[in-house]
Amino acid sequence: MGSIFKFVFWVVKIAFVLGALGILKDETLVMAGKVAHAEQHMISYSKFARMLTTPQSKKKAHHD
Repeated sequence: MGSIFKFVFWVVKIAFVLGALGILKDETLVMAGKVAHAEQHMISYSKFARMLTTPQSKKKAHHD
């Protein structure tokens, strides 16, 4: 009778591990997609620093 419980526990344990691996795979793919999207919109640090330090009056006006 004890071996049946060990077997059922082993099957449940394997099911949890496989379920966790599936979730981990899905979340890894989501993060990879977000990284690819973010890399398309990157700017250099020097350009970012100039945007922060340039006075508002000297910035170019955007015309729509």
